[in-house]
Amino acid sequence: KVNNFTFIQPIDTHQLSMWGQAVRNCVGSSSYAEGIKKFKHLIVLAMIDNKPRYTIQLNVDNGVMNVAQMTDLSNARLTEEQREEVQSKFSTALQKREKQLA
Repeated sequence: KVNNFTFIQPIDTHQLSMWGQAVRNCVGSSSYAEGIKKFKHLIVLAMIDNKPRYTIQLNVDNGVMNVAQMTDLSNARLTEEQREEVQSKFSTALQKREKQLA
């Protein structure tokens, strides 16, 4: 959790499907679930003030995590300002988690 942002990784395909319904996108579809099972990508869910908001698809290549796609409600594109804010908050959340695990 960073300020009013909370980032979670779905624990199973059911939770991913529920998220897709909540934010009105297709992230809960079987193609996303298969990609996750095969470690092709991972999905991170972002809430603002505990309300579902952004869906982030990450790819990992040679140990480096890259944002492949980031969408708002109903698959809306993020403005550049929104994208920068989400990426900044997510980066801070990752750093906090790394310190917790150290």
